[in-house]
Amino acid sequence: MPHFALTKQGYEQLIEACGGSPPSPLWVNAGILSSSELATLRAQGLNVTEFARSVPLQGQGLCAAIDTIEEHHPGSSIWVEHVAQP
Repeated sequence: MPHFALTKQGYEQLIEACGGSPPSPLWVNAGILSSSELATLRAQGLNVTEFARSVPLQGQGLCAAIDTIEEHHPGSSIWVEHVAQP
């Protein structure tokens, strides 16, 4: 199952929920992981994709990002971090 972390805090909570290791495949919002963090995860053999542009936390932009993930993982359920509006 692909996982999609929208925020750094959500990413850290996901890692904790998964016993300290990131799930794979993993999709992350632009800018929540550094290029060295991404490289380290990929060197460990994880399938990690970072969006090129920042995905909004709600609305049509988020729906479009989920559609993109679904295109790459057809038929799979997708775990998506939900961020409540302030």
